[in-house]
Amino acid sequence: MEKWLLLWICSFLAIACTSLTPDPKTQELLGQEMWLATNLRIYQKQSIYWQNYIDGEIVPVGTPVRLKNIDNETAIMVDNYNREFILYWRFSRLSEDASLVDCLERYLSTENPLDEIEALPPEDFRSIQLGEIKRGMSKKLVLWSMGWPPDLEKKDRDIWIYFTIDRRKRAVYFENDVVVDIIYVQ
Repeated sequence: MEKWLLLWICSFLAIACTSLTPDPKTQELLGQEMWLATNLRIYQKQSIYWQNYIDGEIVPVGTPVRLKNIDNETAIMVDNYNREFILYWRFSRLSEDASLVDCLERYLSTENPLDEIEALPPEDFRSIQLGEIKRGMSKKLVLWSMGWPPDLEKKDRDIWIYFTIDRRKRAVYFENDVVVDIIYVQ
């Protein structure tokens, strides 16, 4: 009986460990210089959560980082000042056919987005630096400024909801891919 239990446990662990192994495309990204594709907010000195709460110090879009490790729950990255950040994500919230690379592309880019951001009008550039949203911003500008909202799989929805650490909400309403209203809810 004990042998069967031991065999079952070993089989389960082997299958579980195999499913957590990143695919070769993800492995290629390890150690490679990349850039933050959105502003990310630090919580408790080095943690960044998939919700990308509105609170916390901003690590700005375009910050160069190197991906140190990645699995189904975290991505560990290091910036040029050797600060380590741990991005905790909910890979399971993406569609079934999504890969780790699909999830990673929400946060990191192989091309520096600053070239495009610095060409924006000064008021939009400043809003992105500060992590702010204003009426008239496009969805792309909101993504750079605030990141992906927690409950959004597709960019084509017209209401995006962001949360603060204490679970207050900020609802961003779009018409024709442009912000038309921002409502804060306690």
